[in-house]
Amino acid sequence: MYPQTAPTTLPQQAISTLDENRTVVESRMKDFKEQNGRLDAEERRVQEEAARLEARIRTLAEEEIRLRQRKKQLREEARVIGERRKSIQDRRKVVVDQMGSARAEVQAIEARRAEVEQQQAYEEAQKQASICKPAWKGRERRECSRVAVEVEVSMHTEHNFYAGLTRDLSEGGLFIATVEHLPVGTELDLSVSLSGQEPICACGRIRWVREYNQFNQDFHPGVGVQFVDLDAGDRQAIESFLAARDPIFYDSELM
Repeated sequence: MYPQTAPTTLPQQAISTLDENRTVVESRMKDFKEQNGRLDAEERRVQEEAARLEARIRTLAEEEIRLRQRKKQLREEARVIGERRKSIQDRRKVVVDQMGSARAEVQAIEARRAEVEQQQAYEEAQKQASICKPAWKGRERRECSRVAVEVEVSMHTEHNFYAGLTRDLSEGGLFIATVEHLPVGTELDLSVSLSGQEPICACGRIRWVREYNQFNQDFHPGVGVQFVDLDAGDRQAIESFLAARDPIFYDSELM
């Protein structure tokens, strides 16, 4: 028989050690599982974010396509606007040229009208004042050479008497509306017909001339004739006429 010996403790210790090691490993495995779970959750979040980014990228790509199409459309609209602008400039040039032609026509018409009005004024003045030899009544003509003038003064003719600023007829005379050239100093034999009265025969001398002015047609062209030998009866007849029609006033100092 073998001698009895004490039971060994080595296997038991090994088992305890292994159990301890297993507990540690299981604990570590639990940690690994938890870490793996967290990594799975994080991966899911990353995948979700990636999906959102991919969706955003697709959206941006679609927007880029639309922007390219819009850019192309805007370029086409800009081309059309450029053509319209050029068309407007071309038509404006035509209009400006036509305006220039029309302005030239208006100027020509105004110049022609001024000529016609001047001719009309001349003809009217010729009608209102005729330079002729009058039929003298009861008075001999002077022997010296004079210009004979026969005029009719009424309420509506351009012919009229003129007086100085003092309203004294002795400082005035007769205004004869005419475009006939009669220089200052010319002596006239006058036959003046007043409405409803016998003609007044007198001598006169041209003291001033008012020429035709196309820019101020309110003043008729003519000459101012100062009486030389107006008798009292004729002066009275003129003053009676002037009671109904005011004379033209003319500064005697300018004569």
